[in-house]
Amino acid sequence: MSYGDSREKILSAATRLFQLQGYYGTGLNQIIKESGAPKGSLYYHFPGGKEQLAIEAVNEMKDYIRQKIADCMEAYTDPAEGIQAFLRELSCQFSCTEDIEGLPVGLLAAETSLKSEPLRKACHGAYKEWALVYEEKLRQGGCSESHAKE
Repeated sequence: MSYGDSREKILSAATRLFQLQGYYGTGLNQIIKESGAPKGSLYYHFPGGKEQLAIEAVNEMKDYIRQKIADCMEAYTDPAEGIQAFLRELSCQFSCTEDIEGLPVGLLAAETSLKSEPLRKACHGAYKEWALVYEEKLRQGGCSESHAKE
């Protein structure tokens, strides 16, 4: 297992487990076991431990979800149709937990917002980036800047 390979396996396992079980329901030993990475590699790649791992998972999913939103927005001229298409695609991901892609940032935000300022900021940043994609599409569709932000 190479340097990048074990890091990605740990991050992937953590992301999936956080999504299925939440932040507090997921232990580091479980992440190591599911990833198949050596135990020492978790702290080598994520010296900040579980909190750093969760922040990096949120940041990866921020980019992934932003791209999914952008793809849906680009596929439709009507912003409402693009939003509906994204929501349909998102809802399909919850029909089979084995095929879940992405991380429910809302779950991590709700669980940790009062206990982890760095994780709260990462979740807030994800929401802001996603909102910007919608705002841009709404402005292109003729909404004023203030209305698009609402």
